[in-house]
Amino acid sequence: MARVIRRKKGVTLIEILVVIAVIALLAGLLIPAVSAARSAFRRAECANNLRQIGLALHAYEAVSGMFPTASSGPPSVRSFLVAILPQLEQSPLYDTINFQFDLAKHGGPNHTVQSIKLDVLTCPSDDSILTGWPSATNYAGNQGSGVQKYGENGVFRGLQAVRIRDISDGTSHTVAVSEWLIGPQSPEIRDPLRSVFQTPTRLIEPDQLDRFTESCRAVNPIETPVTIHPKGSNWFFGQLGYCLYNHVLTPGEKSCLNGTAYQQGAWTSGSFHGAGVNLLFADGRVQFLRSNVDLEVWRALASRNGREAVSVP
Repeated sequence: MARVIRRKKGVTLIEILVVIAVIALLAGLLIPAVSAARSAFRRAECANNLRQIGLALHAYEAVSGMFPTASSGPPSVRSFLVAILPQLEQSPLYDTINFQFDLAKHGGPNHTVQSIKLDVLTCPSDDSILTGWPSATNYAGNQGSGVQKYGENGVFRGLQAVRIRDISDGTSHTVAVSEWLIGPQSPEIRDPLRSVFQTPTRLIEPDQLDRFTESCRAVNPIETPVTIHPKGSNWFFGQLGYCLYNHVLTPGEKSCLNGTAYQQGAWTSGSFHGAGVNLLFADGRVQFLRSNVDLEVWRALASRNGREAVSVP
């Protein structure tokens, strides 16, 4: 009687390689999808922060009849974000602030309150960790299209409050707040999106605004001097560069001092949400706008009373 020999089945090398290839293919498809989902979630969370700020601004306006001023003036020079703390359900924090001291300085009587980080004022897409600067913010108020030519024609204009009736261009066509990227801890770090560069020449006359913008665009991030002042480093202080920005350049472009001029500089919005930024309009709605927006359209969206005929892209 013939004897039947049965071989034990095993996994061949080819089968192993096929399984590995399939796993690698699935991982290659899954990882970008997970990354995209996380990015979309962060962008949505960032937009939600802006919505909360918008609700707080309109709650403030409903009581006072106007939006908060960009600054209170000395001695505290408080920001518009400080002014709406009660509307952001942060009344205890607001009541703790000593407004008899300069809020530009960390330390002194306000050291403790300035060490409190508020999630509503930071975007999760910006992973910048500012040791010693917990009061950094990714959200800045719109000062305008460029002070040297247009003045403070945004929603936040220094010590003068803006009422809804002052926004003659329409609240749905005027940006109130944008996101931006927080500046680096050290001037040794040169980041085109975060750093503030210094153009070689002061071009501060009204008819020199466009020359300045081209000069800022042309600076070499590796060699050009940078300022020691980081963007967004202190939302308590109501000044340009701390929690105020402008529309001199479109989102994602460089930020620059105008020679050594601070107020006439370009303090530019930006984000890590791809090619664009979340914007809070004066009517309270939030919209994502691409960075390739036309510069004239971008400046028109900054002005509250420029009488420009512009549609929001």
